[in-house]
Amino acid sequence: MPVALGSRRTRALLEELCSKYGFCLPQAETRRLSESRPSEAIGFTASVFLAEGLDPSTAPRHLYRKVLRHVRVAFESASENDGNDG
Repeated sequence: MPVALGSRRTRALLEELCSKYGFCLPQAETRRLSESRPSEAIGFTASVFLAEGLDPSTAPRHLYRKVLRHVRVAFESASENDGNDG
């Protein structure tokens, strides 16, 4: 079963996506994703793209793949730590 990221790890991931890929979401979207997190990497990535005003299905593939890879690493780490923020 997928393990959702904790709220603290979600905020950290969103900060990483901002600094590394330029996906700097408005505060309201950051709060929304922190409170109601998709429980798997593809859904989380799609939510980030949509919050940025991009359609994940038509976004540049190289960018989508890079962001998805980054998000998957975060989810794998959360899975190894049972989703804990610590």
